[in-house]
Amino acid sequence: MHYFRQDIDAYLFQVAIKYGATAKNGVLIEDVEFCDDLMRLRAADGSTFLARYVVDAGGRNALIPEKLRLRDTEPRFQTKTRTIFAHMLGVLPWDELGPRKEEHEMPSPFSQGTLHHFFRGGWIWVIPFNNHPQSVNPLCSVGINLDINLYPIRPGISAEHEFWEIIESYPSIAAHLRRARAIRPFVSTGRTQFSNKQIVGTRFCLLPHAAEFVDPLYSTGMAITVNCINTLACRLIEAAHSGDYDTERFRYIEEWTKKSFDVADDVIWCTYESFSDFRLFNAAFRMYIIQSFYSTVSPAETWARYLHTGSKEVFLRMEEHPRRGTQCADFPEIREMVTNIAKELSSYKSGDQDCMNATNAIYRHIAAHSDLFPPFWKMLDPDSRIPMGRLTFPQFFRILIWFNFQAQRHVRKQHLTMQIVPLIIKEAGQSWGRQVQQASNAIWPHLRDYVATWNRDWKRSM
Repeated sequence: MHYFRQDIDAYLFQVAIKYGATAKNGVLIEDVEFCDDLMRLRAADGSTFLARYVVDAGGRNALIPEKLRLRDTEPRFQTKTRTIFAHMLGVLPWDELGPRKEEHEMPSPFSQGTLHHFFRGGWIWVIPFNNHPQSVNPLCSVGINLDINLYPIRPGISAEHEFWEIIESYPSIAAHLRRARAIRPFVSTGRTQFSNKQIVGTRFCLLPHAAEFVDPLYSTGMAITVNCINTLACRLIEAAHSGDYDTERFRYIEEWTKKSFDVADDVIWCTYESFSDFRLFNAAFRMYIIQSFYSTVSPAETWARYLHTGSKEVFLRMEEHPRRGTQCADFPEIREMVTNIAKELSSYKSGDQDCMNATNAIYRHIAAHSDLFPPFWKMLDPDSRIPMGRLTFPQFFRILIWFNFQAQRHVRKQHLTMQIVPLIIKEAGQSWGRQVQQASNAIWPHLRDYVATWNRDWKRSM
């Protein structure tokens, strides 16, 4: 499934109101004043608001970083990219144009997920919001991310012209978009990356998208943002109860948000450098598979423990080694693997080694950490297009068994206990039940209205 931004914004806005937030929809905050024990916010209409603490979620153009001059003149990230994007209609499913299933061997249709086209110096995303039968949104988000060193900004060239110029240089991608038309103006950005000298300060915190950003690749910013909200919320609740908003209470958020972005930068930079040759990318991407797997199972397993015990104290383990931050920022073995692979790609980029030597070296670094993944994963087989295998229930339970009974102790004690099994079965059953109920709710009123005009549907909303 793909979330359409404006719909999700509206949903979350209503959730906030449901839980007690006072809605100030459409109010543009233009200035903030730091007082001794309060923050004074001034809106465009002249009204003012007092706050004990301010969370700035203003994105790239956030107010507090500008007010306090927190932005780094030169972002600290090694990744240097820019973006061109639009929403489109008429994008053909890649499954109609690309190779047949027997050739590509992928586990599901390309048009049912986020599709990436990779090329030397960049990548193209194709995100269809109508990627499942129940969708009512016909739009498709399409964008190009470019390495600035290979695709420098060209003054005087429109975003739309440059977009189609790049698309037309790749015949298969041009065929993919031959019927597409943009339904909103193309947007072209400057350098995508930005960073700040600090994220938390006296009575304020910047959410990640207001603080730092690397690149849309792998959607790392989303994971870091969710993690930040989780760690910020509990501290804000405690601060509101005690009246103590001391900056040190929130220092943890800054430390691990920055570390998470640094790790994301390493992995994304490695990926961009590997785009020049499929053999390199095929090897380097396996590093990301391992990293993303552990990044996912850690919070999932914590959530399972909470459902099993009912104790909120379980969530404290997310701030303990090795679960702190995201992107395995606190996982020494994975950090070592990423660092070593980055060195190999840097050596390849500088011309100190050729493609095959760099590719073989990457596989050696992955092999050196083979204790992190089951032997039935084909991480070291370049011909395997799905190294983890198809993540069906049988494969997932096979992974669980390995984690609990066959993995080395330092892996086994940290991740994925068998407690998660009954919870997965329960959740699968509930999900199936909800789908049946939704189908019934859709079919029965439709049939009933052919023969009756009165109903009691209004009682469902009470």
